[in-house]
Parts: sequence; structure tokens; C-alpha cells
Amino acid sequence: QVIEPITGKSLQSKIIEAEGNHDNFPEISRYNLCIDFMEIIKKIHELKIVHCNLKPDNIFTDEILGTENFKVKIIDFDFSFVEDEAPPWREDYAIIGTPGYFSPEHWHGKLPSTKSDVFICGIILYQLICEEYPFEEFKVDALKRKFLKPIEVKPDLEKKVSDIIYACLDPEEDGRPTSEEVHQVLSGLKGNFNTPGE
Repeated sequence: QVIEPITGKSLQSKIIEAEGNHDNFPEISRYNLCIDFMEIIKKIHELKIVHCNLKPDNIFTDEILGTENFKVKIIDFDFSFVEDEAPPWREDYAIIGTPGYFSPEHWHGKLPSTKSDVFICGIILYQLICEEYPFEEFKVDALKRKFLKPIEVKPDLEKKVSDIIYACLDPEEDGRPTSEEVHQVLSGLKGNFNTPGE
């Protein structure tokens, strides 16, 4: 087995570092990371791969010197599977993943899908852009959509960005956008997520 060495820091580490000093993870870096992260997810989903265990600990960032950008890598594909095929692991779907980064499908014991990944991406994007976790009581708030819209946390946020993240966190799979649609909105603004809303 050959394993590629991972350099840089996990996104979780970056978030923790920024709690004490915002300069450690400035806004423009967060925005650029959102775009790069969703581009990778889009490519994974184009192959119909469901990651199943997305979380900040499984996203590694390596700073590109002289820029506000990072090289982004997603790790831990242990429970990933092709969406149209039965996963190779047991049928107790609710235990696959990490509490705090479960989709409603995880909570209901349903087989996760690419739209389940999108829900978890919504949590991560919310953390990056709003600089806080969206839920207080995770399971209840996630299933009942009980949380502030991103634009209510950051009033200067571009409405399109707020709307697409809020849509990612829809308790119903059919109400969520695809990862391609999320990437399209974010990349269309080129990291400038604070332009006047429509």
C-alpha cells in the first residue's frame, strides 16, 4: 500500500487557531478555500462517489506562499462508495460518519447520497464564512432547520452566497443544490462574497 504524505494543517486546526487570532485565517483565505473545497467535492460527485465522512478534520490545507490561497486535499475515503452501487460496509448507516457532521439521512438511518455530502458541505461552508457553527442542539436544529441564515450572522454577505449555503442545509434531500451548483455560485463571485446582494 502506498500512501501519499499529507502536508499542511487540517481545516479543524485552522479554525481553532483563528479563534484566538483572526489574522491566522483571514476572510479572503476562507472564501478562496470555500471555492477550492467545493471544486473538489464537485469532481468527486461527478464520479458519483459519496464521501460519507466529510468534516474539517478530513480537509487538509497547505498555504501557497505569497498568496491568500491554499492547496486543498480531502482525506479519509474509508466509507466512500459509488452512489449507484451498494456500499461494501454493513447496513447500519447511522454510524457511518461523525456526529456534528451528520446529514439528516445519517440520523434517519438511510443510505447517504451525494446530497448528504452537500448537507455536510453546508455546515463546513457556514463555519468558514460565518466563523461559527450553525447549530446549538445539532440533531434537533438540523432536522427542523432551526438556525440563523448566513446573512443574518454576516449582514454584508452576498445574498447569493447566503441562499446557496442555506439551501445546502435543507433537511430534505430534494431541496438541496448539487455540489456543482454550489461551486458555480461561489466561483462566480471569485471569492468576493461581500458584494451587494440582489
